[in-house]
Amino acid sequence: LNLQHIKNYKAALKYFDKSLKARQKLIDVAQQKNLKVTVSEVSCQKAVSLNNIAQCYMMMKQKEKALEHAKQGVDVFREHMYVVPKRNELDVPELLIALSNQYGSALYECDKRTEAMEQYKKTLELNSYKESKNGVEAGEPIHPQQYATTLTHLGVAYYDAKMLEDAEKMFRNALQILEAVLPENHMDIAHIASQLALIIKQQKERKTDERWAEAEALVKKAETITSEHKKRTRMEK
Repeated sequence: LNLQHIKNYKAALKYFDKSLKARQKLIDVAQQKNLKVTVSEVSCQKAVSLNNIAQCYMMMKQKEKALEHAKQGVDVFREHMYVVPKRNELDVPELLIALSNQYGSALYECDKRTEAMEQYKKTLELNSYKESKNGVEAGEPIHPQQYATTLTHLGVAYYDAKMLEDAEKMFRNALQILEAVLPENHMDIAHIASQLALIIKQQKERKTDERWAEAEALVKKAETITSEHKKRTRMEK
């Protein structure tokens, strides 16, 4: 779902549009033959095409078109995901969380900040276990890395709204999750640690020696991980 490596978004848009039309034709044929499972399976693939188109439009600065396609992607996927065999209401696909995050980002880029925050909160709820089961507590994330991604998106929204205490909570929770599921030298940890340090330091009214020391330690962690990453990259070349 991440298309940042693409350079020619206009050409990519044509490719994804062809993919969308081809999948719609398959859906039409399957509907005529009353193949409900096939309709749903291809519809979920159609949702991915819609999301890819949304990302292209966003990179081309056509934000309203991006928002339209991102919303369609989420709606299509949610409508059809549980018709697919071996999937039930407790099985929330990671792809849906990714699509939901992308929709929130599209809202945010269109300056619909309040709606974006609500979408991120809905995504967090969607990505949480509703009840305790098999040793997992209610409220724990189903897909931890996607949960951390949503937390950082919401944290950025709070930060831009000058709600620094709320932003700190989001980044602190995201860092805790990533440190539990990723290698300790992962660059995502460095990015979140650096952001958290910045947010802590900007809250001068809450400044204490302990909090300042924590911020400095986070900066050092981020710098160490980044330095090691650069060394590995040079060695690989």
